[in-house]
Amino acid sequence: MEEIEKIRAIVIDDEPASLERMEYVLSMFHEIEVIQYTRDPVKAVQLIIDERPSLVFVDVEMPVKNGFNVLSDVHDAGLYPGFIFITAYDQYAIKAIKQEALDYLLKPIDIEELKVAIDHFKSRHSFAKSINLNENPVCASLSDREKEVLILAMKGQTSREIANHLFISKATIDSHRQNILLKTDSKNFSELSYKIMGIEFKKS
Repeated sequence: MEEIEKIRAIVIDDEPASLERMEYVLSMFHEIEVIQYTRDPVKAVQLIIDERPSLVFVDVEMPVKNGFNVLSDVHDAGLYPGFIFITAYDQYAIKAIKQEALDYLLKPIDIEELKVAIDHFKSRHSFAKSINLNENPVCASLSDREKEVLILAMKGQTSREIANHLFISKATIDSHRQNILLKTDSKNFSELSYKIMGIEFKKS
């Protein structure tokens, strides 16, 4: 039997009932390995930094630090896991997309919608492993080095990890990331991923 590649995840929600619901629905997805369910968004940021999950499910409205604050703090630490926002209000959808969230789910969590979000995450990561940016017009203006950085970023590597991989400074990687967004007229890497994927899917 083929071994399922595990997706390490953290779930953050200050409501016990919501955490219980997430634990129940995620138990149906054997590819998801939840490192921890937590009600504390402040401790969750450090947990994400320490554990390096690939995927984070986070409630939008929480005291002290909301879901958008958590995402911002994690990005400030140079980490870019997939973020799926959990909210009772669809008014946050646009903000979630603008802040580079992978997806958002409305409470109460629907299993089919959760499956779509997880499949979206898996397709984006498997896609990043096989894509050829040299043949993608979205990336035509990028230098070879910027394409290297983009491929590694799409695979989920942090700025520090990319810097170590390419033997250059983190500051240089951060500069490349900004240039990539400017050259491709993208607000964030999620938007850029959609642009690249759209071209590739039309070709297939």
